[in-house]
Amino acid sequence: MPHSMAILQGVIETDGWLMCDAEPLRCSHCEVIYYLHFSSDMGPHQLRLCRFIARENIDNDHPRHRASMTLGSPHHC
Repeated sequence: MPHSMAILQGVIETDGWLMCDAEPLRCSHCEVIYYLHFSSDMGPHQLRLCRFIARENIDNDHPRHRASMTLGSPHHC
């Protein structure tokens, strides 16, 4: 089952089996940067959906940004 997490820049990802997306995700209010980490079984459409959801969550968390947020499986979103 696909799995993804948005992890704050500088925080060490503990699920070592997740791949890191090279595209940074920035808070539109303060420029805090997150990176999306995702499982290898995630398809391109699911990855785009996870990026969208992560950006929304990052902006909604402003100004109290969490170190990481689990996004789960995109088919549940």
